[in-house]
Amino acid sequence: MHSAFLYHAIHAGMDMGIVNAGMIEVYEEIPKDLLELVEDVLFNRREDSTERLTAFAEKVKGDAVERFERDLAWRNATVEKRLEYALVKGITDFIEQDTEEARQKIACALASDRRPVNGWHECGGRSVWLG
Repeated sequence: MHSAFLYHAIHAGMDMGIVNAGMIEVYEEIPKDLLELVEDVLFNRREDSTERLTAFAEKVKGDAVERFERDLAWRNATVEKRLEYALVKGITDFIEQDTEEARQKIACALASDRRPVNGWHECGGRSVWLG
């Protein structure tokens, strides 16, 4: 509901707002059936819009948490993509391990500038080829 409201408010001229990124969905990713129900409420398009949205919510209660726990495929991506996904989705569950991995990756890249090339080197407990 917040995402749809913000989407339309921005298009109507709103240029600043304070939001919790973890609670905001990308507007284009909102399922069309849910979006219709939400916008019916926002724009007061139907007499029974609140009741219809409430009924829908009761039907899908708990699905979001289960879906998140099941769908961790994004965790198989590179650390850069994982951090990007987590930022967009407001997911903080893996932030410490992912930022540490990114820090070590950057430290290794920076260290490689100061080492002779063409050989195996230890970096963050891993052997890396610099050449």
